[in-house]
Amino acid sequence: MQQYHSKAGTPLKFHNFFRYILLPLNFISTAITMYQEFSVMTQFTWPYAVDGFFFAVSLILMLSCVVGFFGWKPYSWYSVMAFLGILVVSGICNAAIYAAYVPEELSNSVGQLLVAILEAALIGIYYYKRRPLFFSDAQQGAAGPGVMDARFLDSDDEDDLEIVEEDADAAPEDAESEYAELDYTESEDADSDDEVPEDEVPDDDESDDEESDDDE
Repeated sequence: MQQYHSKAGTPLKFHNFFRYILLPLNFISTAITMYQEFSVMTQFTWPYAVDGFFFAVSLILMLSCVVGFFGWKPYSWYSVMAFLGILVVSGICNAAIYAAYVPEELSNSVGQLLVAILEAALIGIYYYKRRPLFFSDAQQGAAGPGVMDARFLDSDDEDDLEIVEEDADAAPEDAESEYAELDYTESEDADSDDEVPEDEVPDDDESDDEESDDDE
């Protein structure tokens, strides 16, 4: 199954729909259902305990998703998957409770279970494909050198890594030119040291006169 490693080229319309619409609506509806169910409770029994557990866990996981989606945190991905699993497990438990205590409502609970399974499968596949987006370390290893994440692009949508690579390619040429200039400067200094001032070079005529004087 293909996975997406770059936010720049990944379709995220459903993610935004799930994040800004579905999750808040599910959170509100779950909280209202929980309040309505426990407000009419006359005696606390184990079915209420099961429902209360699933309600509380679902609310916590949805809240974790909403908060974690802001920074693409890894725990938000786990929260999504756990929430989808809770939907299916709670649907199975509700179907079992209705089958035992309210058989005439079993068809409704089975229908809700099928909807939960379909929802969990579709959303689960969607976020499984986008799992690397929530894990920066895995993204670096799995993306490879040919895939670029949006955070490597600057404001003008240019690839900063390509600029760095261009600078690295140009560096040896600059180094060679600087070395050549330095070598040329050193050679000029050496030539200047070897030159003897004209006033220090003895004249041939003067040397001959001195030799003749010595002979006399």
